[in-house]
Amino acid sequence: MATSILILRILEEEFGFDSKSRVDVTLGHSLGEFSALVAGGYLGFSNALQIVRRRAEIMAQCTRHASEQSGESYGMVALICEPDHLDELLMTIREFIGLVPPGVMDDSSNGIPPIEHVMIANINSSNQIVLSGSIERIKALLVQLRQFGGHDPRAVRLNSESPFHSPIMAPAADYMKCTLDNTNINFPTQIPLSGFWIKRKE
Repeated sequence: MATSILILRILEEEFGFDSKSRVDVTLGHSLGEFSALVAGGYLGFSNALQIVRRRAEIMAQCTRHASEQSGESYGMVALICEPDHLDELLMTIREFIGLVPPGVMDDSSNGIPPIEHVMIANINSSNQIVLSGSIERIKALLVQLRQFGGHDPRAVRLNSESPFHSPIMAPAADYMKCTLDNTNINFPTQIPLSGFWIKRKE
């Protein structure tokens, strides 16, 4: 987050970029949401920095607790495939980990303890996704994909020991809700906060 805001400040101070008059929308994914909130003027930089630091500490605690319970290591693995194979790869992964498509009520993963979940954490692009959860279970899933699913994506372990965007992070989500409920949020007029998809005409 600090790097993103530093880049924005350099653009403003060194190159005369006026974010108030030239920016209509700020957006971010995961940690990038905080950069977007600071850039848009909704959160102060120091407040956001404190929240992000505490968020990271609690997420690390969640991971340690899961490791102590299971004896397994956790993290994330990026899978890279050909763009025209992504949809089929996602469908196969969902079948293997017991997830049905969104909107279907009969989710067979409901009976699985969160500590055992492997999740599709991110769909980053047309040829890259990220799996999150137990590293041992992710490796087992890769074996299934290659031996029985007809897929051979390139797998890259990410430099993180926490399984972001997985049920193991639930206590961190509870902390974030409580913290944001008690944080002063500004609503600057130059970039309205809607929470809705931006359509072409907007």
